[in-house]
Amino acid sequence: MNHNDPFWTPDEFRKAKWETPVADFHRLTDNHASPPTPILVAGCEVVTLDQARHLERSLRALHAFYRSEFAKLREERDRLRNEVRALKIAQAAEGMDPNGTIWEHAEKLQKENEELRSRLKESQLQES
Repeated sequence: MNHNDPFWTPDEFRKAKWETPVADFHRLTDNHASPPTPILVAGCEVVTLDQARHLERSLRALHAFYRSEFAKLREERDRLRNEVRALKIAQAAEGMDPNGTIWEHAEKLQKENEELRSRLKESQLQES
């Protein structure tokens, strides 16, 4: 692979790792050379200025994508928080402990139901 070849594939760039000769640093200002002038990226890979610009555009696009994804996640988090708040308010209105679980509330209702049934049986026995 020739590092001055402007038609490398991205895979070839990812695989290519070598030391950049000192002469390449002196040619950095010569960006109109017939083979594209290599530049140093991340301290180890040699790429052309066009490829560096393409990399920058790709990184900006990725940044925008992830920023929008994080915004969607924040919206979903806020929506779920609001649902939890509304559920706690509804639980409090029904006499449930807003910090308790639904199972605790179900157990409490079951005990109340059993007490009511036992009272009903006692009242039916007293009437007869």
